[in-house]
Amino acid sequence: MAQVFLSAPLLLGLWKTVAIQDFERFGRIDYKRPRIDSQSGMMPPKLAQMMLNLSISRGVVYDPFCGSGTILLMAGELGFSKIIGSDILPRAVSDSNENLAWYENGFNKKLDYEVFESDVLSLPSRISNLEIDCIVSEGYLGKALRGNESFEFIQKQIATLEELYIKTFEVYSKILEEKAIVVMSIPVFVHQTKLLYLDVLEKIEKFGFRLDNLVEEKYLGKRKTLIYKRDDQKVYREIVRLVRLGG
Repeated sequence: MAQVFLSAPLLLGLWKTVAIQDFERFGRIDYKRPRIDSQSGMMPPKLAQMMLNLSISRGVVYDPFCGSGTILLMAGELGFSKIIGSDILPRAVSDSNENLAWYENGFNKKLDYEVFESDVLSLPSRISNLEIDCIVSEGYLGKALRGNESFEFIQKQIATLEELYIKTFEVYSKILEEKAIVVMSIPVFVHQTKLLYLDVLEKIEKFGFRLDNLVEEKYLGKRKTLIYKRDDQKVYREIVRLVRLGG
């Protein structure tokens, strides 16, 4: 059953429905698909949809950290012309392919997709002949946390992830053409009452990307990004959008 998720105010205190969300369909994609990997982050389909919409595209989308394929499934749901995914883990590739086949059969919708095994650092040789409109992906969030980790442990995890993300965007700069868009979630660690961000955005821009502002001017602080979180999480997601520049 579809339910209202967005309304707009009218005169005299009345409201008009401007969009609806099919919770039953979302729930089916989230919980009824055959392969779910609870160790890989469990990205909510609604978050995947939001990130795909931020790409401002319905062309060729690529997820190089596809896991069990949530972003790929939602790209199919939104009507992207071609869907490409890869992951370093063979199980993730198998899970994504099985979930996509299940989606095609269960929702009677034919998709143009390809999923393959690859380390993100090996991508240029694998997909250099593809014209990718956007990369939409949940980046690696690090090792699962229990909540009692020391500040020093989190600092080491952050340093490792910073190196991974910087190398990843260096690869992206080699495979993306001008105006291609990258929408990614990057981990933000919670330690006591502090949020610990990865120090990578300025370094990423040096590879020929422009960080877009995703925050309304009146709410703009030091960062232009969005935070997706639940209060019980030890790691939040920072949503970033970057545009590949020419030259």
